[in-house]
Amino acid sequence: MNIDEFHSILKKVEFKQKIKRSTFIGNVSYCSSVREAKEFIGRISKRYGDATHNCWAYKIIAGKGYVSSYSDAGEPTGTAGKPMMDSIESHDLCNVVMVITRYFGGIKLGIRGLIDAYRSTADLAIERAGVGRYLLCEEVFLQTTYTLFSRVRSHLKSLGIDVEKAKVEFTNDVKMTFPVPLSRVRLIEEFLSSLKSSGKAVQFHLIPERKGILL
Repeated sequence: MNIDEFHSILKKVEFKQKIKRSTFIGNVSYCSSVREAKEFIGRISKRYGDATHNCWAYKIIAGKGYVSSYSDAGEPTGTAGKPMMDSIESHDLCNVVMVITRYFGGIKLGIRGLIDAYRSTADLAIERAGVGRYLLCEEVFLQTTYTLFSRVRSHLKSLGIDVEKAKVEFTNDVKMTFPVPLSRVRLIEEFLSSLKSSGKAVQFHLIPERKGILL
């Protein structure tokens, strides 16, 4: 995987199917942090609080690697969370969270049946969500003067930053928040630091949470 790029789903989806009278409901969503993933799991589990099981899995880019976790949520060990994670891995996805809810229909599926049911629900949910290529970015907050703004914006553009994606707020100063591909973060920091050290009215910092920009 290119340091700047990854694959994830294109949209949030809920998918339902019945297998031997049990209803399986797959919910899948893009997320950019473990906190977001856990919040999503909590919301879906609360929505289907009367279900027999709410099993889940997520995989998030963190630092130079990944954070992943899954739960069988009361199903026999290895029959739910692991097949869901296998689906995420087989589609080469990151920054994704999935919850599969099961309403038991009275017929036991057996170990193999459960594995196949959770895997197929995961695969079909991902298929309906679609898969896209994303650019992994740090967000930079910048505050400068009206006099410097045009110069800074122009130079950022020359360094390969998509300034059209920037959020700009005009107050007493100009405040700008913009995504920077990971491979260009040091370059941007050096440019802004050089302005600041030369006495120019520039303040900036990285926003801790990374985000993905759809390519």
